[in-house]
Amino acid sequence: MALERRNSLAIATLVALMGAAAAQPLPPANIPNSPQQPNYQTQPYPQQQNQQFQNNAASATCQRLEAALAQVNRGPAGTSNEQLSRYEDAIFKQRQELDQAIGTARRLGCDRRGFFIFGGSQRPEQCNQLEPQIDRMRANLDRMQQEVSQIRGGNADANYTRDLQRRQILVSLNQNNCGPQYRNAAVPQQRPRGFLDRLFGNTDENPDVAPNDIPMEGQGFRTVCVRMCDGAFFPISFATVQSRFGEDEALCKRQCPAAEVALYIYNNPGQDIQQAVSLGGQFYSALPNAFKYRTEYNPGCSCRGPGQSWADALGQDQTIQRGDIIVTEQRSKQLSQPKIGPLAQPQQQSKNPNAPAFEPPTPTPTAETLLPPEKPDGKRKVRVVGPQFYPVRPVNPVN
Repeated sequence: MALERRNSLAIATLVALMGAAAAQPLPPANIPNSPQQPNYQTQPYPQQQNQQFQNNAASATCQRLEAALAQVNRGPAGTSNEQLSRYEDAIFKQRQELDQAIGTARRLGCDRRGFFIFGGSQRPEQCNQLEPQIDRMRANLDRMQQEVSQIRGGNADANYTRDLQRRQILVSLNQNNCGPQYRNAAVPQQRPRGFLDRLFGNTDENPDVAPNDIPMEGQGFRTVCVRMCDGAFFPISFATVQSRFGEDEALCKRQCPAAEVALYIYNNPGQDIQQAVSLGGQFYSALPNAFKYRTEYNPGCSCRGPGQSWADALGQDQTIQRGDIIVTEQRSKQLSQPKIGPLAQPQQQSKNPNAPAFEPPTPTPTAETLLPPEKPDGKRKVRVVGPQFYPVRPVNPVN
């Protein structure tokens, strides 16, 4: 009886073990040289793998290009337009204060190492306070101008290079399908040949510019003649047009024959010497000697040769006309003096009716006049010819 129970228990245990073994999956057969079957539910097709790789590569390229574009737009040292605007406002205010201080010193008659040419027998005490203030203002103005030049890229060539980099990055973003915002990216243009291309941007190679984008004939520009050795400048034309830039350049060189000079142009109205550009496309503010004449006097930097008078320097100038006023240093000193003295008394009429009418003597031509003036008719404009280096007051900003 006990033996039968033990046999039944053994049979039940064997049946349970056989059922558990049947429920487990069979291990793969170890057949030599049999290929491994791919699991199509977890592994993608080769075409899907290639497409996914291309998408990842394109995304990385776009991210790299967008980062480069952001760096170019920020400019050197990560500056911003707001920072540049703050510098320009500070420079404008500092220049106004400097001009006011210089004007006060001139009115007082301060004579400081030839910077101010005035008469006067006694030096006012206020000059001792004004001169250090003027020096500090000039130093601060030069420092801010140098920082602005660095922010803008140093010179026109650096600005052009940065603009070219921006265009190339935009074209690459468009070619790599980095977004619809880059579809209208401009194709890189050829390097402008000079100031006219920078100013107007409308040549035979770029006929798509609308005619309204070009200034109409009659809209004025100011031209100034810049002396390269110290940055001093004097006006050539206060209101001229593009077609007369060549004449102004020739006049600039004739009026300062003893020094290297260049013609600079800026819009009138709306700009000043800070935005002036040469015919070759270089900004005045990028010159190594920009505004140097304000802080340093160079006796060897002059439009006249050693021992040469203005009559000799301008003797070969064929542009001088009858009636032109030749502004020499002596003439400038006379014009800067205030008109003090009694008014001229009217001449008394002679009591003798047979006496000939009074005729004033004709003055002898001097180096200050060169040619006797014509009788003004009220219509002819009188030009002022001659290099004079005075600080140009800043133009009030247009709101």
